[in-house]
Amino acid sequence: MVASVVLQRITLSGYYQIIPGSARAVGPLVSVSGMPSKTGAANIYLVDVYVTPLTAWRWLTAPLHRPNETFQMSDYLAPGVPDSEFATQGYLDMESSKRSAAIAALRAMGWHLTVTAVGANIYAVLGNSLAWRAGLRVADRIVSVDGIAVHTTCDLIRYTHPLAPHHEVHLGVETAHVSSAGRITYGATHAVALRTSALGNWAGPADCPGTPIAARSSLGLEVTDAISAPLPATISVSTDNIGGPSAGLAMTLALIDHLSATTITGHAHVAVTGTIDQWGRVGEVGGVAEKTAAAIAAGATDFIVPASQVDEATPVAGSRLHVWGVSTVADALADLKKISGVPIRPLTQPNSRPLNS
Repeated sequence: MVASVVLQRITLSGYYQIIPGSARAVGPLVSVSGMPSKTGAANIYLVDVYVTPLTAWRWLTAPLHRPNETFQMSDYLAPGVPDSEFATQGYLDMESSKRSAAIAALRAMGWHLTVTAVGANIYAVLGNSLAWRAGLRVADRIVSVDGIAVHTTCDLIRYTHPLAPHHEVHLGVETAHVSSAGRITYGATHAVALRTSALGNWAGPADCPGTPIAARSSLGLEVTDAISAPLPATISVSTDNIGGPSAGLAMTLALIDHLSATTITGHAHVAVTGTIDQWGRVGEVGGVAEKTAAAIAAGATDFIVPASQVDEATPVAGSRLHVWGVSTVADALADLKKISGVPIRPLTQPNSRPLNS
């Protein structure tokens, strides 16, 4: 007994475990103002997992716990990125996911939307790099370089790659402020002087049109496009203390349900996981086995997962949960119609041309 207590207090440095989390109704988290909507169904669930340090006891007794997934933080962070940035990456993923979910939901309902890139969000910074010492952190947004507007990550890469190493550039940066609950807001643009580094592993996307073949330097940052689109309504999703992109599809379907005169799940209780992009494409997520267990515990009857991960969910689901694999929002809506027999009926007629900015 004493030995087990001691082992439960010893953690294995750098190792973490994923255990089943909770399932929560997404409908009550979504709010829409500025266009007709109904109260969303309370039976579309997002499912999450808990990530905790791996103890010696849990490692020794792993065969007794199913599902049971462990990982090293280095599996998720690029080499040299401090562990402290992991949580902020998750919150940035969630903010991006909410934006994409709103766009994908409206497009699925027939709306024509024009999406524009509005800067390069920092997704990773090498610890103790020049960028780190200059105060740049995950979620900060770069909007200019040497007075030239940066709309996309490729704008930044095309400008910096031809520069000689140790060349000083001046970035226009909107500093991200991350609340204790994970909400991200931005301050006014300010200047950050930074010298380029010899080109390392972080060369940026190879498919940026016009990127010099013989790139010479980089900023030591991993960046992603920040996007924006004029929407016909104000849409918000309350996701305090929830990080990561895996609720993207669940939020998309919950928003569609809000904007439909029908309850698209009928009487079924449907758990959902999968990332989403602005075009309605569904991507893979982590911890699918653990999320399946959480869905079962919540009383879900059906579980929608990325098509490529059905095999991860099925062994856990057994006969207790019907697993559906999807690749797009359209796939998910088709499966929901099979489950409920209820089609979407938009409360508002979609526009015929893109909205003005």
